[in-house]
Amino acid sequence: MTEDFLHYLWKYQNFNSAFKLSSRGQKLKVVHPGYHNHDSGPDFLEAKIYLDNQLWVGQVELHVKASDWYKHKHQFDPVYQNVILHVVYDDDQPVYLNSDEELPCISLKGCFDEYLYWRFEQLMQNQESIACASSFKGVEDILKSSMIDRLIAERLVMKSAVLEQILVETQGDWQESFYRFLAYGMGLKVNAEPMLLLSRACPAKLWRPLRNQTNQMEALFFGQAGMLGEQDDYALELGREYRFLSGKHNLSPLPGELWKYSRMRPPAFPDFRLAQLIGLLRKREFLAREILEIKEEGELRLLLTFDENGYWQRHYRLGKASAREHKLAIGEQGYEAIVINVVVPYLFLYAKKKDWQEYQERALSLLQALQAEGNKVVRIYQQLGFEAKSALESQALLQWHKYYCTAKKCLNCSVGNQLIKS
Repeated sequence: MTEDFLHYLWKYQNFNSAFKLSSRGQKLKVVHPGYHNHDSGPDFLEAKIYLDNQLWVGQVELHVKASDWYKHKHQFDPVYQNVILHVVYDDDQPVYLNSDEELPCISLKGCFDEYLYWRFEQLMQNQESIACASSFKGVEDILKSSMIDRLIAERLVMKSAVLEQILVETQGDWQESFYRFLAYGMGLKVNAEPMLLLSRACPAKLWRPLRNQTNQMEALFFGQAGMLGEQDDYALELGREYRFLSGKHNLSPLPGELWKYSRMRPPAFPDFRLAQLIGLLRKREFLAREILEIKEEGELRLLLTFDENGYWQRHYRLGKASAREHKLAIGEQGYEAIVINVVVPYLFLYAKKKDWQEYQERALSLLQALQAEGNKVVRIYQQLGFEAKSALESQALLQWHKYYCTAKKCLNCSVGNQLIKS
């Protein structure tokens, strides 16, 4: 028996509680099992139950054995003092709160269909990357669609978490926050954190006055990034400009060793990505505001264009010429990454904070306008018969695979639930 399975039984009330008595002889009636808590603290919050004829509202904690309450040291944690019911598989020991009053406890042993647990164990022991792979095709499409809707909402909440934290740092300044979030996204996974640090070291109040000054904006960013040296004439010129700006604003550069280059294609090098960011900021001073005004995906493409800097048509790294010419403009993959990782989470969070549903709908529309990503995870589900039609569905599949299938959270999955009960 596992706690996850007990959570499943309690959440969906898949046990016979008609004549269930607590350890204190009280008859149980569940009005609402509570809200599943995936953070620290009791397992279910705001539950409503009747013990005999008395209504109780509070938290519910679940354990395989009642004695796990003491094993997990809940008796010393004040957040567990509002627990109104202890749900266990094996009631092997009475539990007392600080008041020395025995905590009502019910045992689920013998109160549910053992076949459910057998099906659950079968899925858990499956060694395939998708535990339900052999049965996935047979599950109703409506269940898969409802799971996709749920997954994309979860993914957007997760992707917007960084922006939400930045908003706290900037005291609710959406323009500054979007700029920092854009820098974070432009850094890709490997250099996202250094780019965020750089955006903090180069607040908009510093770079905005430099937008129309030749090389000064570049000098500020590359100087603060710790990337300037005696690489070539361009870098030397930026260095001279940066020394002037540094003295004027009392600047301190980041350590150059923060930046990562290994196992990267040249267009992903941080120097090149920073040059693209500068191009966007120089062209669009208030990009966050303009994004809120777009009505369709084509308008966004125009917003994310900028004038070419000739130097970066022959360089991917500062001071190191490339073999052939290339464009500094953001390519199709880069554009899609910005939409998925920056623009859509921004619109989603803006809708949430401002209680403006229209922006959430625009965020979802942008994802639906993009083609499904082509990656290993998407191909796995394709082989199981699920063809992602847009980036909205491919993003949901990434969420599904990482946080449910790989983590074996079949009990929290609509498809897994159906297969366990079938």
